[in-house]
Amino acid sequence: DHLRTFTVPYSCCDLNRHMNNSRYFDITEDLLTGPVSGRQYSRIDAEYNTEVSCAQILNLTWKEDDKEAVVSGDKQRNCFRIRYTYKQPA
Repeated sequence: DHLRTFTVPYSCCDLNRHMNNSRYFDITEDLLTGPVSGRQYSRIDAEYNTEVSCAQILNLTWKEDDKEAVVSGDKQRNCFRIRYTYKQPA
């Protein structure tokens, strides 16, 4: 498992100063080795549990293997979880 903190910048937020849903994918994909090495997804599941606001600090945790990657973002409780399932070679 890996851990990194992330402070939500204004550029990731919508007009209500909440992190835009598409930005969760940008942030989480930057943590993973699969996308950088050309791995493709067969499925992506996202779970949003609470809003994340501008300037909030998230604890990002993730684990990744050859089948999938799971990234979670937590403040005092879980804010989101995204599971990337990788396509398997034929």
